[in-house]
This record gives sequence, structure tokens and C-alpha cells, in this order.
Amino acid sequence: MENADKYRLNSIDFKEFILDGQKVVLFRIVAVKSFMNKATGIEVKAGESGGYISPYALSQKGSCWVDENSLVVSLSLGSKVTDDAFVSNSKLVGKVFVCDSAKVHGTTIFSDNTAEISGEALVNKSMLSGDVYVSERATIDKSTLNGKVKVKGNTIMLDCVVKNTKHDFI
Repeated sequence: MENADKYRLNSIDFKEFILDGQKVVLFRIVAVKSFMNKATGIEVKAGESGGYISPYALSQKGSCWVDENSLVVSLSLGSKVTDDAFVSNSKLVGKVFVCDSAKVHGTTIFSDNTAEISGEALVNKSMLSGDVYVSERATIDKSTLNGKVKVKGNTIMLDCVVKNTKHDFI
């Protein structure tokens, strides 16, 4: 029977991270088979190293991937990258979900509750914290979002700052 896993955790290449006063061990991922990320068209080759993740933070299903310059840090089963999502040059900390065909690049996302990037959303070179929800074809570029913020549809936020607020951008 063929191994269905697309990556493995490298047990000798790890980092320790403190989250909410608890030590979290992040392991470097290594692709065990080649596949094409459907959101970006980027090929991940067998043997290629990815980022550092908490165990179970990256789904074995779909074509989702976390690149070598990214961290996904969570306690228990907090953060999750699934489906065909792609995370590059980014740090996801807490309870952050990136799913569907969403792309996160050059971004830090921190959430104690839940942050979600979904649909075909793109978050680029930004800082998100709080209960931030970005979906559909929304684009967040070079922006800071903090608080309870919902961005969806074809919304584009470029060089924006939304702090300590409760807003829906639809």
C-alpha cells in the first residue's frame, strides 16, 4: 500500500517556542513526495524542506504547504493549514486557520481566539491580530488589522491600518 502522507516531521531539526507560557516544539517538515500546490502553481519536490510547524498543523490532504521560511505555532490542535492553501515567509501563532486556496506571504498572524484566511484570499506583507476573518477573493496588502475584523468579497485593502475595532469590510 502506498504511503498517503505528503510530508514528515524531521525529528532532528526543530525549534522551541514559548506560547502562553508553555513550551511548544516546532519540527521542520520535509516533503516525502512531489506535488503541485494548486493555489500558486508552485511545485513542491520530494525531499524539499518546508517550514517549522507544531505537529498536526499542516494537513496531509490536499496540496497545502508551508515553505521553509515560515513558522506555524500553536498549542494542541490550534493552527491549521489545509486544502490547497500556501504559506510563505510568514509566522502564524495561536489559533490561525488558512484553508481553501488562500495564500499568506510575508505576514505575521496572531490570534488567541480564531483568525481565518480562506477562499482565494491573499494576505501579503501584513500584520494581523485578533479575530480577523479574510475570505473569498479579498486582498490584504501591506496592512495592519487588529481586533474583530471581517474582510470578504473582492475587497482590496492596501496600506491600511485598522486597530482595536469591530468592522466588516464587505
